[in-house]
Amino acid sequence: MISRLWLTSLSVVLAGCVGGVTQPDVVVHTTRGHIPIECGVEPSVDRVHMRPVKTPRIVDVSGEKWVAISLSAYTNLSKNIADMVTSYEQRIVQLVWYRDCLHAFNSRASPEEQP
Repeated sequence: MISRLWLTSLSVVLAGCVGGVTQPDVVVHTTRGHIPIECGVEPSVDRVHMRPVKTPRIVDVSGEKWVAISLSAYTNLSKNIADMVTSYEQRIVQLVWYRDCLHAFNSRASPEEQP
């Protein structure tokens, strides 16, 4: 008798779990608030325009090979290197600006979580 009652209740429970699956009538959508990050004007970075540097190959009378550089090519090479160093320094300033901007934003967004 008890096993019959137990099997009946088990079959009712299993039938209810399988057959009674329905989709909810209400779908809930959640959205997160958007907080714009405002940091002012971003520091600019100059573009690097490489000047031509031509290096002719020279072979002397003994057959040894050399690379020559003219005065104008040397001047262009030095200007190219100076422009690359300037661009690199401007990129560093820009990265520091972004870092400081995000640190300031995070401190305003969640001041209780700061150490």
